[in-house]
Amino acid sequence: MLRLLTNWLLVVAAAIAAILVVVTREVPSTGELSERERSLLKVFDEHQISRIEIEAKGKSFVLARVVTAHPTDPDDESGDQGPNQAFRLIAPIEEQANPEKIKALLSTLQYASFVRPVADAQIDRKSLGLEDPRWVIHVDQGPIHYRLRLGGNAPAPFGASYLEVTGENAPGKGIFVVRQGLVEPLSVTVEDFRSHELAAIGKDSLTQIQFSQGQNRWTLRNDAGRYRFAGMQGNQLAARDAVDHFFLQLARIKFENFLSDADLKGKLDPPEISMILTPKDGATKPITLQLGAACPGHEEWRIAARESSERVTGCVSRALVDDLNLDAASLVEHHIFALHPDEVETLTLKRGDASLTLERSANGYRMTSPAQGDVERPVADDRVRAWLDLSGEQAPADSTNFEATASITLHGVSDIADRYREQRVEFGPLEEGKPVLVRREVDGAVLLLPPLDLSQFEVNGLLLRSALVLDLQAKQLQHVEVASSVVQEVIEQSDEGITLASPAGFTADGVLVTHLLDALRGLRAVRWVAAADNGSFGFATPTVRVKFTETVKSNNLEDHLLRIGTSTQGGYFAQLDNDAVFVLSRQSFETIHQWVLDRSVFSSPLESVAHIDLRSAQGTVKLVGTGDHFNQQGPGPHLSRSSIDDLISALQTLRPEAALHLGTPPANEGFSHPILTLVAQDRANTKTLEWKIGAADVWRNVSIYYARIEGINATYAIARGPVDRILDAL
Repeated sequence: MLRLLTNWLLVVAAAIAAILVVVTREVPSTGELSERERSLLKVFDEHQISRIEIEAKGKSFVLARVVTAHPTDPDDESGDQGPNQAFRLIAPIEEQANPEKIKALLSTLQYASFVRPVADAQIDRKSLGLEDPRWVIHVDQGPIHYRLRLGGNAPAPFGASYLEVTGENAPGKGIFVVRQGLVEPLSVTVEDFRSHELAAIGKDSLTQIQFSQGQNRWTLRNDAGRYRFAGMQGNQLAARDAVDHFFLQLARIKFENFLSDADLKGKLDPPEISMILTPKDGATKPITLQLGAACPGHEEWRIAARESSERVTGCVSRALVDDLNLDAASLVEHHIFALHPDEVETLTLKRGDASLTLERSANGYRMTSPAQGDVERPVADDRVRAWLDLSGEQAPADSTNFEATASITLHGVSDIADRYREQRVEFGPLEEGKPVLVRREVDGAVLLLPPLDLSQFEVNGLLLRSALVLDLQAKQLQHVEVASSVVQEVIEQSDEGITLASPAGFTADGVLVTHLLDALRGLRAVRWVAAADNGSFGFATPTVRVKFTETVKSNNLEDHLLRIGTSTQGGYFAQLDNDAVFVLSRQSFETIHQWVLDRSVFSSPLESVAHIDLRSAQGTVKLVGTGDHFNQQGPGPHLSRSSIDDLISALQTLRPEAALHLGTPPANEGFSHPILTLVAQDRANTKTLEWKIGAADVWRNVSIYYARIEGINATYAIARGPVDRILDAL
């Protein structure tokens, strides 16, 4: 009997507990109230908030939580459970609310706090501005219906206001002083919650884009991640970069303001531009975009409308719309391949019965045919990129049938769709100096490429050879002869140092000689051209011949001959010791093909100079050295202290670029009437420095003056900058 009574008591206790849970579950606990002692909203649970209404001087709007059938992402850490919940604007307009703005508003309400409460004795609702509040915010949270009224300004702290908390079942009612930092984020308008994006949608989430602008009409369809033109030249590929740019620009276009349909006054009937974006999600309606003429009062904006589940109209930036690349021709893929360099796993070039194959390896690429071996990564990368960069225009209809003479097949990485993982192109006749037809197998498009460097179709592996032609130590170079129609010089290197053996009577410039030796000992190819000289590279009468001797093992000497032929794209044809032909960079050519005569002869330590005479069209200026300064003496144009300092500074930086030639100067160099002459005498009266500046010209794309120095039978090129500074000071 006792046991039965005990069981009944337990059942009754459980029932009472359940009733208490139901009755008190909406009532804030003492702990909750204690934790939020300084909060305006003593109880806050954003998941229970179903409706927010904001009234501001007759302008009100309502946000309501709606429940969709889509389940919440199980990886979402927000704490939401069950159906997906989001806020919508339901008055005065109906559309999805901006989730970021909703999140910010809820966060502000959750952490809203007060500075101090207002004592009952101080309450005069009218004087506090609460009878005519600036705004009223209604927050419905389960059985609690908060109302927040913002009154007038409070005397302290600076920018503070009075705010009243009231409402049905609202705990912690009262009037409080709140900071300006709370008032501002709560002073919102309906436009703050409207989505300003015209169409921020990813390219992978669409199945197609339909575009119409007058006669310019096209449709792009998403084909396994690549967009193709529907019905245009056999579903021709759209350029990936152009499509990416289109979606990037589309995402950047935002409504600058909003308009009602009444404001449009037929300005989108018909629209100038129309687009229909069809989402992959069949449950989502297509997005229709319409763009029209300039917005009233804003010529820099266009009228725009977006329609899907609701219609939104407003104004958007004209500049961003114009940068969308809306012309079909700008979206067509003109490259022969639709892959990026980092997507290529293997590449095979076939020409006739021969082939060349590259496979990506851990260190770059490895050649598997016609020979096997690793290929320097920069060389392989440049070669792959050169093939991927080949592009052309649509070929004439009557030239699309041709017999292939070569082909390139690329295999892409595994995460590319199957139909695009292998891409193959066929080349028509390959003739020097003539355009080349290419058929792209992936979409059947035929492109006409400009004349190509046919050396890139060599299948002997030469193009994948190391770019380093020669690799020596600087001291291994013993004897260097440079010979051309301009330069004739011989450089000797020994344990005692470097000497200029020819021309006689001149000294070498250490910097220029070092650059020359470095260019030879680390000779590099821009690219390899041919396995042997075929007579077309200009080696029979070379532009420059360079003979040099290196020390090899056991102090033996080995002679080399570098022949530099005619110019070509990227430099000059060159050949070392009758080996394969390569292209020498223009920079290396210029380093090798110039006199290495000493350039310091134009300078003199100014501390040892007694006086300087400068003669120009303005007259003669004499500067006398006194200690650390130079002062002007004698007649002539009067110079200020700053002008004298500028002169001395310019003289100190005066240095020729290089010697141009030996011998008597021709008339065009202007030395019969020099624009500037300098004569400097040292303090010991034993040495005189005299140089002249002649006519202006351009040398190797540098603006220069011709210059000569007394006692040296050579003409130099000197940059115009320092000389002009001297002339300006005079």
